[in-house]
Amino acid sequence: MRKFIFTSKIYKKISSILSESLDIFPILGKEENLLPVTAAVSKGIAQEVGTSNDEFLRFLYDASSKKKISADSLFSEMITLDQSPHLGVGVRIWSSESDRLDIYAKGMRELLHPHYSFNDDGTIKQLVLFPAAIAKILARQEIEAVIVKQWAQNTILGNWDPKTTFYQTNIWELKNNDAIRFSQMISQKQLALLGTHDVIAHIAHSNKEEMQKLSVLAKNIYRELSHYFDGIIEPNLGSRILPYAATVILDDLAQPPSYQSKSHQMVLGALMDEIRRRSISPKQKNMIIQFPKKFKEMIMLSRNPDLHFVSKTAPHLARDLSAEIKAHTVCV
Repeated sequence: MRKFIFTSKIYKKISSILSESLDIFPILGKEENLLPVTAAVSKGIAQEVGTSNDEFLRFLYDASSKKKISADSLFSEMITLDQSPHLGVGVRIWSSESDRLDIYAKGMRELLHPHYSFNDDGTIKQLVLFPAAIAKILARQEIEAVIVKQWAQNTILGNWDPKTTFYQTNIWELKNNDAIRFSQMISQKQLALLGTHDVIAHIAHSNKEEMQKLSVLAKNIYRELSHYFDGIIEPNLGSRILPYAATVILDDLAQPPSYQSKSHQMVLGALMDEIRRRSISPKQKNMIIQFPKKFKEMIMLSRNPDLHFVSKTAPHLARDLSAEIKAHTVCV
């Protein structure tokens, strides 16, 4: 195992691949692109390690003391295996606090390289991940690991900031109208692979049968959102908020712990009903001057286990969210 250097040549090759690719393309695509594509994914994972965006961190513990591993102790580097060129580029993650780690997330151990990741006693000495191997594991579940061109251009080739907050990320996704893109991906049983969230929230412990069920729901959402925005080149920002809220909930449903969650489905249904009402027109020339507070309430409601409360509250909250959007909208 040796360190892989992300050179300007690799950067240019990735940039060229992205410029020539479709909006969404498979990681296991052209053989000649394996190294740069897996380098892009590995860079996306490696650059998040130890930052506020690191979703591995909250699951990592010292196996002996059972204490959480601190962010400051985590390091990462990109790697290759000379004896396994078919794996392309991977990432190695380790802690200066402990070489006997455990990760409390179902399905994560199965994604780690068996030879380089584990101690003889089964504890984890370092997390060694290869995107190509992860993509093959997903393929056995009839799920396709993909790169989303625009997301990669933003995080790998763009000026990615490890201090970017959740709210700022929401605004970027909202402006890019990712609602249609994400629902299309799930309808086709595709999962993005570009960062720690993708690996631990969506890919680890993913299930063929559950993804098949979810793809049917996502197909309906994709069809309705496509109809909602049909023929509109640049829909106003306010009209994208309800679809984006629906997409955040669909993202939750695409995470194994939330598969088939009734509360998520209830809130998602209420949001889609509100979208069907066309109370907010994508065609109008206006701008939103404040992000609605009820957006977060809607998301939190979908995660509430009290199904009676969710069922009673979701339709009213969806209308309240719509009203708040309109209240914060001005004509231009």
